[in-house]
Amino acid sequence: METTANLAKQKELAAYLFLHENQEDENAYIDPQSLTVYMQRACNLMSVVYLVQEMELATEKEMEAVLYEIGKSVYGTEKSQLRNFFRDLYLLCFMRKEGPRLGMFVALAGLDNFKTTLKDRLANLYNF
Repeated sequence: METTANLAKQKELAAYLFLHENQEDENAYIDPQSLTVYMQRACNLMSVVYLVQEMELATEKEMEAVLYEIGKSVYGTEKSQLRNFFRDLYLLCFMRKEGPRLGMFVALAGLDNFKTTLKDRLANLYNF
């Protein structure tokens, strides 16, 4: 049952990422190969949300460094993989492909608020 629920969440998140990335293209189509990529990105992003919940750092520099390390450990170390990490995180947090520097945003919003935002956005994903 747990696996089925996680797979359903992963599919919803993959659809969310695809729709928000392609919102300008009314003819956008997700082929099986792209679906696999989006499912992997969704799985990675779910892992990131879990790892962020474990963060307990206070300064902007520390948060930026930890987020970067989380991105490298989950998405990979290549520049394009890290770009996907930040893009996916921005899509989840702000429903945009880009946003403010996350360390600065987390420092201003507060770490607890950031954690709550990620958990709430993931939990409310079914209502997008």
